[in-house]
Amino acid sequence: MNNRKTMSAVFEKISNGKKVNLESQKIELGLGDNLKPLISNVKKSESKLNKELNNAFEPIRRIESAISKLTKDIDGFSDFNSNLQKLEVAYQENLDKLRDAESDLGVKIPFPKPLSIALKELEELQRMESTFRREIAEYKTLYRKFK
Repeated sequence: MNNRKTMSAVFEKISNGKKVNLESQKIELGLGDNLKPLISNVKKSESKLNKELNNAFEPIRRIESAISKLTKDIDGFSDFNSNLQKLEVAYQENLDKLRDAESDLGVKIPFPKPLSIALKELEELQRMESTFRREIAEYKTLYRKFK
C-alpha cells in the first residue's frame, strides 16, 4: 500500500510538470514477482521427471548389465559331446563282442544287464545332445541379436 502512495505522489508531481528526482524515490514495479512460483513449479516438475526417467532407465540398465555378462561360446558342449562319443564307441564295441560271441558259439546270448542299462542311458544322453544343440543354436542367435 505504501508503494502505491509513493508511486501516486511521483506521478502527481510528474503530471504537474514539476521535476522529481527519482533517485531519491524507491520505485518497485513488481516485475518478476510472478516468476518465483513458476520457477518453483518447474523445479518440482523437473524433480518428478528426473525420478520418472531414472525409474524408466532402471530395467534398461539391468538389461545392459546382463548383456555385458553374456559369454560368446558355450564351451561345455565340446566336453559333453566328446564323452558321449566315447560312450557310443564303447557301447558299440561291447555290442559287437556280444554278436561275435553269439556267432562263434552259434547260440543266442541273453542281452547283458549292463548293456541294457547303458543303452537306456545312451538314448537319454543322445536326446539331451539334441536338446543342447537346439539350445546352443538359439543362444547364439540371441547372442548376435543382443551383442
